[in-house]
Amino acid sequence: MAIYVQRNAQRLGPYTVAEVRSQLASGALSLKDHVWWTGQEGWMPLAGSAVLQPGFVDTDPAMRKTSNAPRGLSPFSIGAVIAGALFPMAFFTSIPAIVFGHCALDDIKKNPARTGRRMAYVGLALGYFFTLAWGGVVGWYYYDYDTIQAIKEREAVVNSDVLLPKYPPPAPAPPSSATNAAPVATGR
Repeated sequence: MAIYVQRNAQRLGPYTVAEVRSQLASGALSLKDHVWWTGQEGWMPLAGSAVLQPGFVDTDPAMRKTSNAPRGLSPFSIGAVIAGALFPMAFFTSIPAIVFGHCALDDIKKNPARTGRRMAYVGLALGYFFTLAWGGVVGWYYYDYDTIQAIKEREAVVNSDVLLPKYPPPAPAPPSSATNAAPVATGR
């Protein structure tokens, strides 16, 4: 059933019963406004109309609005969990896991029929964890980069022949002839 509202010489509508009641509750409509619906003889004040009676329902099924909002599991939730769970490539997938997680929460907030809030939180947790972990590793490497380079240079010097002499060592000195000792004979 289509309900029309006349407010300040302006005709509004068509509305459903639920819409009229919600607009009245929000203050968009007043009890002083006049209403008319199919089958009604003339305009009447909203305060005395049957629209506000508890048993009054829409008789026209065409006026009942169905929600075209998406239902089911949010695809962003699935993407967040998959991106967060790819451990070998966590360096590259942690940021998309965070983005997908926030998109999933936004999708679920806009469409209450959607599910997947826990999956979105799991994807967010994994994404933030791996982002912080890889950030710590990269930060530590660059913080100690000079130390690591110094150690590599020392190892290169030690493993090279820089420390070895470039010329042959001197030949051993001949036995001194200052002692005239006879060679010792062995017993055989």
